[in-house]
Amino acid sequence: MLIFRLKKQLFLLPIVLFTFLGLFLIDNNQVMAMENEKHYIKNKKKSTDIKNELFNLLKNKKELEDKIHDFRNKKQVNCYERDIALKLEIEHNELNSKISEIYKKISKMSKVTFNLKPLIKIIED
Repeated sequence: MLIFRLKKQLFLLPIVLFTFLGLFLIDNNQVMAMENEKHYIKNKKKSTDIKNELFNLLKNKKELEDKIHDFRNKKQVNCYERDIALKLEIEHNELNSKISEIYKKISKMSKVTFNLKPLIKIIED
């Protein structure tokens, strides 16, 4: 009688453990999925802000290039206009450096890395 009761309890133990483990994993995946969604939304906002900033900088760069082009195509340029053209070119160079920094940020955000280290250690005898 005691052996029968023990076998019955041992038979139910794996079923209970698998049920508990299954419920835990289902619940845990939902929580992790919600955290991933929040992280995705946060990154998406960052990327759209960066892209908007990049668009504005590129628009300003184009306007500066047009102004510099106008100054270079004038036949007679006085000293004041030459100073303005130099300032515009300095500003143009600063914009180029800002744009390159933003491109670096974008490439870091969208960079995919792979871990090539093996997960299994091979033990030699």
